[in-house]
Amino acid sequence: MARDKLSGETHSGENEDDSGLLDRRDYLKLTGASAAALGGIGAGASSVAAVTEGGPENQDEWTLAFEDTFDSGSLDTSNWGVGFGWGMETNASPESISEEYVNITDGQLRIGASPDNGIEAGAVNTKDKQYFGPGSYWEAKIKFPKRVGFLPAFWAKPNSEAWPPEIDFVELFQTDGSSSDYTQSHHHIHYSSDTQPNGPHEDDGASYDVGDDLTENFHIYGCEWQEDAIRHYVDGQLVAERTADTIVESCNNGAPFYMMFTIHIDRVGTTDKSANWDEEMVVDWARVWEYGNDGSSDGGSDDGSNGDDSDNTDGSEEDSSGDDSEAREHYLWLRSEYDGGEASFEFSASGGNIDLQTNFPADYTVSDDRTSASGTVTERSNDLPGFWYDGQITEFDYSGPLQVFIDNQYVDPDTLPETESDGRGDTEGDEDEESGSSLPNTLTIDASGSSGTANYELSVSGSLEADSGASSEASVSDGSASGSVSDGQAVFGFEGELEGLSLDGDADVLVNERPVQLLRVQRADDSNGLVKYIVESTGRLLKADVPRSSVNPDDQVSGGKIFGKVVGGTDAYWLLEGEITDISTFGGDVVTTLDGAETDFTN
Repeated sequence: MARDKLSGETHSGENEDDSGLLDRRDYLKLTGASAAALGGIGAGASSVAAVTEGGPENQDEWTLAFEDTFDSGSLDTSNWGVGFGWGMETNASPESISEEYVNITDGQLRIGASPDNGIEAGAVNTKDKQYFGPGSYWEAKIKFPKRVGFLPAFWAKPNSEAWPPEIDFVELFQTDGSSSDYTQSHHHIHYSSDTQPNGPHEDDGASYDVGDDLTENFHIYGCEWQEDAIRHYVDGQLVAERTADTIVESCNNGAPFYMMFTIHIDRVGTTDKSANWDEEMVVDWARVWEYGNDGSSDGGSDDGSNGDDSDNTDGSEEDSSGDDSEAREHYLWLRSEYDGGEASFEFSASGGNIDLQTNFPADYTVSDDRTSASGTVTERSNDLPGFWYDGQITEFDYSGPLQVFIDNQYVDPDTLPETESDGRGDTEGDEDEESGSSLPNTLTIDASGSSGTANYELSVSGSLEADSGASSEASVSDGSASGSVSDGQAVFGFEGELEGLSLDGDADVLVNERPVQLLRVQRADDSNGLVKYIVESTGRLLKADVPRSSVNPDDQVSGGKIFGKVVGGTDAYWLLEGEITDISTFGGDVVTTLDGAETDFTN
């Protein structure tokens, strides 16, 4: 399913998430051998090795890891979310996703569409719930809707939202109503020749004439994804096989993938919007199998293994991203603040058991006793390896422009280690003397350059305490604070994440001494009515309650992305770290400013 650019399908550098709310970053890609490590197993996971229809060849060599037969009468939210994995909009086609067009009836999933209220359609996805990598077999029994301009699809892409790669298990191109529109299935793989996610896009397409109207009858569409090959099947018949290194490595490096059932409107062909759209994409069941399991798998394999390393139990690097990682307490990965900036590090963990996640090469080492690790990094990327470990970081030394992420949360390296056993002298004591707070993060309202008074309210997800300049003016309770500051600074220490911030007055905001920028979005003068927009960033975004702007409850903020709507007012958001990489609009144009300076981020 070739796309100009899907919302959430980022280009190089656009998915470099700096906080724990940003698409869970590649943390989901790197969380070990199964989704069970994050509670990702669905209710249908099973070790049953046979089904009455469909399934891979040699079923005794596979384990059924996920199954939904849609018999419960409603969508199983432990397996599925409504929408695309990234949200409810896409600029690949004009539809908006609506729950109204996702239904479970007669033991089947039904996805429809309508032109009555704009163009609306149904879609479902297993993002963050069911996701798998090499050594998997994906399958669904589907009857497609019949309408020129519909592009129904069963497909998958990285849970990290990197793009490419993408595997289209099956699509039906309905361009002009010719017979081949309804008898020919399409099976594409989108990949990058440099084999890494977010690289230059390439497409390898294949089609197969099933010899039957795919909109009149159900057929079973499957895809076997192995380390060295990706094979597409229709009704058990092999219809396409890719073994080129560039294709399979690109997909392997993007693993794990989640699945979607969608209908893209007017992507190919043009729909007749004067007629009622009664057609539906009907899914009888969906399954994913895992290869080479012994019946104990919990599903959701994303480590790229095919089950052949079960004898490797010595804790060596080969075994480090296998089943052993499921028991680990934490995952740490690191990157440079900018490409080419060399940073070195060394750390120890109280529980030891350190192993290197090995999907990508790196200049990293783990000590023989697996209690410490070290390395050098020069890239700013989300696709770098990291370390599983138990316990807490007890020693941490570094040099250079280093960024650290623990369990998908950005951690200031100067706040490490996590325990009082510091290994870097009395740096932690110096921080306490400077800030007066024992909490790991700081938030500063700085009005020292202003002649007026700035009033503020803020909330965090963890503990909060007033620090220098704030103690006498601030009211602090249960992770929230309010107050004012004039010609000075109000500083707070906190744990967790900043969840809300309103500011009335002239002041700068800093988190961990890094400036927080204010993004404003308003409809352009040459646009009329409602304009929808999608903002993508490499940082974390937060709705901003500031003068001359609105806080729209309908706007959706998910980590580094915004799915917003604007008519006559101005929407405002705080940008915590990172930078804005793209703004896509629908139904008109918008004007954006960052800290008061007009900036054009649109395509």
